[in-house]
Amino acid sequence: MAVHPNRKVSWNTIKRYFRAVDIAIMRDEVEKTQILDGYDEVVGNADSIADRLVTSRKDQIMPPPPYGQWSKSRTDDFVAWSDPDEHLEVDPELQAQAEPFISLSELLTGFTGLGNDPDLALTYYHRLRAHPQYGAVIDDLVHQHEQAGRPAYFVERVLEQLDRKYKDAAKAVILLWYTGAFFSEAGFPSDFGTPQDNQYTDGLVWLAIQAHPAGYSTEGRQHWTEQPQANGRFTGLGNTAKRPTPKSTPES
Repeated sequence: MAVHPNRKVSWNTIKRYFRAVDIAIMRDEVEKTQILDGYDEVVGNADSIADRLVTSRKDQIMPPPPYGQWSKSRTDDFVAWSDPDEHLEVDPELQAQAEPFISLSELLTGFTGLGNDPDLALTYYHRLRAHPQYGAVIDDLVHQHEQAGRPAYFVERVLEQLDRKYKDAAKAVILLWYTGAFFSEAGFPSDFGTPQDNQYTDGLVWLAIQAHPAGYSTEGRQHWTEQPQANGRFTGLGNTAKRPTPKSTPES
């Protein structure tokens, strides 16, 4: 399940480049539209966004000073992604590589649609493999889930063993997807990943409670004065049309 070295840049990577400040400024200054909340919105305005990323005009660059500019690598990625006639939303090679871990994760988290973001899934998977406690067991846990067939059989024969190694690894998978963090034995978060990953804002916990990540919102000031809507508007989450969703019924 190694990342393909020559893969194309997908939307799943690009979307993490947009910070709250980028989204808020572009919404306010470019045609007064919500252009950065989702894939379709960004594709529809890709040319104007690319122009603002590479311009030398201080009154046009995104975001304007004093906010920090995008790095050259991120700008180059966006320009390359925005150029093709068909913008890659999900990299099918990464999706296939991540599928075994995603299947396990959907069982454990109670969410579907995790396969729409294979970049994030593989980030979590590689973090688990590099962890001193879970690295030695995560591959085996994924394999056991593949071989089990039925979820109930997997829970009974793998997770409910007296040896806690599988159960502890499964718990770590759940906490990573919900919070983006590993936790210490005392129950405190000990590792949120790198700041560039935005895993904190990707946490399933925010979708579960229909709230924006604490200290982060892309909907501008006082979005909280409006009644939250089912599509995610005025929750601080923005467009939730293609995000993971809780399973309607438990699997047996």
